[in-house]
Amino acid sequence: MFPKQINILLATGLILILLTACAGTKETSNPPVPTNTSPPASAHDNDANDQTNSEDKDGEDHDAADTNSEEFTEESTPAPMSIDGALLFKENGCADCHGEDRSGEFAPALLPDSLTKSADVYINTITFGSGRMPVFGDDLTQEEITALVDWLQTTK
Repeated sequence: MFPKQINILLATGLILILLTACAGTKETSNPPVPTNTSPPASAHDNDANDQTNSEDKDGEDHDAADTNSEEFTEESTPAPMSIDGALLFKENGCADCHGEDRSGEFAPALLPDSLTKSADVYINTITFGSGRMPVFGDDLTQEEITALVDWLQTTK
């Protein structure tokens, strides 16, 4: 009877270990990353597009990478759409510390006259935080942060 109890305990322990290991993993579904996308066409690209359209009359399906002289990679991104810095300031709670009019309440003023350092300094501060300034690099994209700093430095 003693060996039977050991076998039951070992089997139970093994099941518990397997359940614990399975419960600790969490599968996440990441959306697929497009690999063959082309940047948006601009007015100065019309000549190149006209040439590729005249060459494309063979009826074959061609990728954008085949017809553009520049290769579009995952690292490169199309030009960002216009990002509203004022809206980012309002929606992300910046006014709670810096004031609705950006004249400073609990934190420094964020008016163009008071922002005398380079844009990179402010981008870094917003991205990584500093002192009582929280980190926003996890919540905002670099394009949004850059647009916010641009708005802060140019709009009164």
